[in-house]
Amino acid sequence: MTPEYFSIDPILLEMFSRQILMREIGLEGLEKLRKSRVFVAGGGALGSASAIFMSRLGVGFIRIVDPDVVELSNLPRTLAYKYEDVLRNTPKAYAVARGIKEISPFTEVDYKIDVIETDNVLDFIKDVDLILDGLDNLRSRFILNEAAVQLRKPYIYGGVEESYGVVMPIIPGETACLRCLYSSVDIEKIDEERRVIPVSVLTPVAVAFVMTSLALRILLGRKIEKKIYYIDVSRPEIKTFDIERNPQCPVCVKGLREFIGVRSVSRIRAVSGAKDLYMIILSKKFDDKDLDKIRSLGSVEKTEFEYKIETEKVFIRLLRGSRIGFVRSRDIDTVRNIYEKITRYLEDDKDTSGGIRDQQK
Repeated sequence: MTPEYFSIDPILLEMFSRQILMREIGLEGLEKLRKSRVFVAGGGALGSASAIFMSRLGVGFIRIVDPDVVELSNLPRTLAYKYEDVLRNTPKAYAVARGIKEISPFTEVDYKIDVIETDNVLDFIKDVDLILDGLDNLRSRFILNEAAVQLRKPYIYGGVEESYGVVMPIIPGETACLRCLYSSVDIEKIDEERRVIPVSVLTPVAVAFVMTSLALRILLGRKIEKKIYYIDVSRPEIKTFDIERNPQCPVCVKGLREFIGVRSVSRIRAVSGAKDLYMIILSKKFDDKDLDKIRSLGSVEKTEFEYKIETEKVFIRLLRGSRIGFVRSRDIDTVRNIYEKITRYLEDDKDTSGGIRDQQK
């Protein structure tokens, strides 16, 4: 027996005993995975599967960020959610973190109920070894790509639609980046047109499998080919295509920034797949001490994960301990007015907590 054998917890040795027997992993590989730190952007179908696969591989630390809550349409395509999460409006990031801990209590999980934006992305990835992209919009992906290139963090892009999926590993300074792939696009137009993406139940899992396979190679120090992986679960088949850096890429070649330090945070945005529902991104986290500040908006009800405010015209949900809120209204001007009011209220530092009906379990 080697000294390395005793440096791993005996329970972990048993848990990963079959993986240790693999020549390409072994004890040394498991040690590397236990010391690895991975950031998963997005807790939906693709992100949740990727995060769970990474925990099952033995990765020691996983950070996951998602601003949304679990909905009924999410259940068929995801591995981490339960039906009760729909009833409880469970935040996706929390649900994925819970799922990981249920599988592997030895994995440290840091979950954030937040969006990937220009004001936080560098903090999210500065202390990790690898980034996995489970996002559903190009704006967030371009921001993440810029941050990965700036901090030279390996980044694996994954996308799904219907029965198809695309995966591209990005090694800053060596391979093409996401901006090389999307050299000339109108991201606002694309994100607006693609609010609801049709997708097979199988596609996210298949794409997450390819993403985590590449992630495993990177974390173990193996070489990555400069390729795009095209997955079609309806056939099924996986094809690869060579891709080189765009010599005119503004991000990975010229070192320009199109988002970080250039564009402000998008504070109000329509929610994909939901009619008349908007997400608002506040300037600071909202918690119990801020409740009395919003009493003028209507009666406030506190539940396990959120604060609910309902009036004749709007329905407002503020996720507890986060800067994320949701406003349901047919009028975007009303949404802007609500956002501006809450922002003004939060600028008042008075610490109160009255006027609520607590239904927290």
